[in-house]
Amino acid sequence: MSRFCIDSSVLGTKRHFISDDGFRWSDSVPRDTWHMTGTPKDSPVARCLDTLFALIGHAPAQVPKKYITAMNCLVTGSHEALQWQHILPAEAFQEYFKNIVQDTSSIFPNLPVAYYDAAWTAGSRVLAALKPAKIDLVRWQELSSDQSQNQQAIESFKPGRTGYARGAEYDRFGTRTGRMTTPSGPQILTLKKSNKNMIKSAFTDGIICTLDFRALEARIVLSEAGKSSDSEDMYAEMARDLFDGKVERDTVKTAVISELYGISRGALAIRLQVPGDVLDKFISVVRSHFGILDLKSRLKAELKENGFIKNRFERPLRLEETQDNLLVNTYSQSSGVDIALLGFDTILQSLGPDGIRPLFVLHDAIILDVRGDRIADVQGCTSVSIPTYEHKFPLKYDQII
Repeated sequence: MSRFCIDSSVLGTKRHFISDDGFRWSDSVPRDTWHMTGTPKDSPVARCLDTLFALIGHAPAQVPKKYITAMNCLVTGSHEALQWQHILPAEAFQEYFKNIVQDTSSIFPNLPVAYYDAAWTAGSRVLAALKPAKIDLVRWQELSSDQSQNQQAIESFKPGRTGYARGAEYDRFGTRTGRMTTPSGPQILTLKKSNKNMIKSAFTDGIICTLDFRALEARIVLSEAGKSSDSEDMYAEMARDLFDGKVERDTVKTAVISELYGISRGALAIRLQVPGDVLDKFISVVRSHFGILDLKSRLKAELKENGFIKNRFERPLRLEETQDNLLVNTYSQSSGVDIALLGFDTILQSLGPDGIRPLFVLHDAIILDVRGDRIADVQGCTSVSIPTYEHKFPLKYDQII
């Protein structure tokens, strides 16, 4: 991380501004330079300074709004080609230039480059590998005419002339934890499970299937307590080992999720329909097993000291200090986003592109279009190794159609 470049389109100058050992102007952007263009880029090869700023929630200095408003009245379309150096009054441009350079220079050494290299880029590779999904037109028309279905999501999968939906689009900054949203394109995140069968294989003998992390966020928190579970059904294992089989597996799952998501004791008591003293003993065992109080205490101290916490891979996460009930959830959910994308990146590289068409990421699951002779290879993906973890994370295979 030795130098950065502020693009000429951002500054409104003819040449790019480069900062390395000193400062200089350049007609081109040097390789391996952190490049500011004004818009975060999700390319797996980009050294995007805008993305680093977005990861810490920082907005670089801007051209004063009154000048932008004035130019909007005179120029339609993009402002990228505007030569602010010659448009702004000299003092105004010098002030803008000084602000953006000094601001960038002061923040640059503390940007989350390690996180970008370790986790963010892997996620970018996964998203760049996604292919448009082929759609069963007859099934899509049936769903579109059924007003009881989620029409907006279904409409977003409308096939074009070639029979394929638009490519998936994701926003990685749409939530505080980095959990992705779909601002446009196929609304896979809100599409009902029963409606996914309108997706069909592009191969004559192919299938649509998913690989899904099993109880991912719970396993993340368990790892923070120095423990792990190789069981496909961790909740059944806990019911057996912690409660001698006297507690139902689904009851254990409900209790664990309540601890991760901050469900109140009263709400949990109603849901489980157990007396208060029994509930307290039960929750105490769960908290102890996962080390939840220790993790919450650690994160609260980190938040107080730094004004933010970091997930497993050092992504900075900002939240209000008074929201300590969200600390464990924020940490586990954000770490889960990165673990899922790191895992999918490993899997896709291992499988290769022949006969494998990744279509969508659905939080901690990936939807694949698989040719017939590659199905066994995908079924063989039963677990995946993730950097910084000694144990593997188990995966579940499921066929959609």
